[in-house]
Amino acid sequence: SLRRRQRQMCIRAGYEALDNYDGDLTWKVQRKCVPDEFEVGKYIFIYSVSDSSGNTATIERIAYLQGNGY
Repeated sequence: SLRRRQRQMCIRAGYEALDNYDGDLTWKVQRKCVPDEFEVGKYIFIYSVSDSSGNTATIERIAYLQGNGY
């Protein structure tokens, strides 16, 4: 009989992308940084990756830059 293997994907802290079928997909992670147009110093980092079946995982992280008035 044929059994369909369940695929699971996640992106971990520091961003590591793992898939139980495709293995390590970290090299395929697409990164994007978007400044928040309504809040100075706020940036949204978007990490996205897809496996060979087209399943996509995306996470967003928010960072606030603080500095000397730059």
